[in-house]
Amino acid sequence: MIIWHEKMSVTSDIRGRFKDIKKKIEKPEKLKWGAYLITLCDNGVDLLEIYDILYFPSKHFSGKDYDITVVGAAGDKVTAEQLAGDIIAGIYYETGGFDVKKWFSQNK
Repeated sequence: MIIWHEKMSVTSDIRGRFKDIKKKIEKPEKLKWGAYLITLCDNGVDLLEIYDILYFPSKHFSGKDYDITVVGAAGDKVTAEQLAGDIIAGIYYETGGFDVKKWFSQNK
């Protein structure tokens, strides 16, 4: 299941069409736009993961037996990488640490 975190960040380049993107990912429908989602990482080592939205309707994600928490969205990969860095830096600045999962679980 895809969880859209209340405090997620959406860059200005896709803010106007984000609701449409979100609906199409949840349905799933064929996606025509380029965008990237930033999610909390599940492997216990990395902090965040970045996925091209074209992969979200695939069987790889629909068959997951755990939740995928989306914490950010951007219009291209470079912007997504910058946003992921900004999210991590903001959490570090606020908490003095890199426990991204803990921060998002405490800030709903």
